[in-house]
Amino acid sequence: MSRRCRLRWIKFNELVSILAGRRITMRIKGKIFKACVRTAMLYGSETWNVKTVEGIFRRTERAMIQKMCGVKISDRKNTSELMERLGLEETVKEVIKRSGLR
Repeated sequence: MSRRCRLRWIKFNELVSILAGRRITMRIKGKIFKACVRTAMLYGSETWNVKTVEGIFRRTERAMIQKMCGVKISDRKNTSELMERLGLEETVKEVIKRSGLR
């Protein structure tokens, strides 16, 4: 699992110029994030324990979303509000279920 998180951060850092840039709208950033970064994390996740995976997904995704939106922790912005800006309204459980994790 930790390798998948590292892979997700590697993929995110490859795309950070696009995802953290100001030239692209938030909706398009969300679509790129969903297509590239989430799929890299969920690949091969069918055999993982759901409870541990859920926490790991949530933490890494929140950190990436804050970085994409240019928000610091001290700004005290709600993560669900940032996800709505990006068009990422799915919860972690829905993503896990859709990817085939049982």
